[in-house]
Amino acid sequence: MLDLAFLRLRPFDAVRTTGFIVQLDGEEYFLSGRCNVTGMPFINNDRIVILNVRLTDAGEDWYCGYKYNDVKSLFVPFGQPDGTLILTFPMSGCALEVRREEEGNRIYHDDRGACMPQSAPGVKVLRVDACHYMDWHSRHIERVARVAFKTILASGSSGGCDFQHTIICVKQGHYWKVYNNASSSFYKLDPYTLEKTGEDYYQAKDYIQYELGCFPD
Repeated sequence: MLDLAFLRLRPFDAVRTTGFIVQLDGEEYFLSGRCNVTGMPFINNDRIVILNVRLTDAGEDWYCGYKYNDVKSLFVPFGQPDGTLILTFPMSGCALEVRREEEGNRIYHDDRGACMPQSAPGVKVLRVDACHYMDWHSRHIERVARVAFKTILASGSSGGCDFQHTIICVKQGHYWKVYNNASSSFYKLDPYTLEKTGEDYYQAKDYIQYELGCFPD
């Protein structure tokens, strides 16, 4: 288990040097609420950290759920301690929107950036669309794909690559700072079951915009 103090205290440095991937137990990814977060290094790769999220009413951090073809939200009351994290399911085309309500901020995970209701309450204080966190994304994907297929084909296997962005909000003073972290993965396909095998992750550092903005507490 890894100490997440570096991410809480120096998030900008953390997202530039370490790849973070959010994972939840079972089918809880569509739920929202307080949570506890623990960091575990990916197998044989300490530069990739799996952020294991466990939803609990006693948690010190927060998680906003995700649902296909829908929008999920999370209400975070004002006055959270510095270093508190707001996480959500990895993004590869969705949008993050924050609206200020009377007693706190409501965070939305908007699938494909196309599901937000017109009548959402509160004042919009931040919106991060895919074009913001995926800037130069196609160039990176092309580069990753070339390396992946060269590596995979050299081994005589078939496979491919995936790409995902982890959006992390960290409470700092009177604001929540929003950071972008991206990871790519290579995998092989089992010739009989077509299941992914030998998956390995790498932090994406080229063409990545790490800071996505902020919103007031």
